[in-house]
Amino acid sequence: MRLISVGDKLPQLDEPRAFLTTTAKRLLVDRGRRQAVEQAYLAELGLLAEQLPCFPSPEEVLQAVQYRAPGTLGATVRVSGNDARFMLRREGFLLMSPVTGQIVDTSYVPGKQNSWTEPVSAAFSLHFGTFGGEPVRWAYLAL
Repeated sequence: MRLISVGDKLPQLDEPRAFLTTTAKRLLVDRGRRQAVEQAYLAELGLLAEQLPCFPSPEEVLQAVQYRAPGTLGATVRVSGNDARFMLRREGFLLMSPVTGQIVDTSYVPGKQNSWTEPVSAAFSLHFGTFGGEPVRWAYLAL
């Protein structure tokens, strides 16, 4: 930064090799510090993911955010998306309160379903052919 701030008037370096060595060492130290901060951030984010009920996985793709019944007492926000790891008829979704931002319902979030909605979602997925694409549809038709 010091060299940038002086503009066109660069000072004459008595020992350029020592200057470059010092600069390289400082860059390595900065890189190490940045990596340590990044690792601490990722570790904290991982802990946070385990604590939250609906923290999205990296495989989950957000598709839509819909506001339902705005301006009424029953207003909700429907957040939907796909997760390729799970068998779903369509997309998984959760419902949130637009006022507080709290999660109201997670019954159809992939991986967070109860013992009833998970097998029902898988059966619908196979029945409608939305899991596995065309090969699964044809195999199901052949059955």
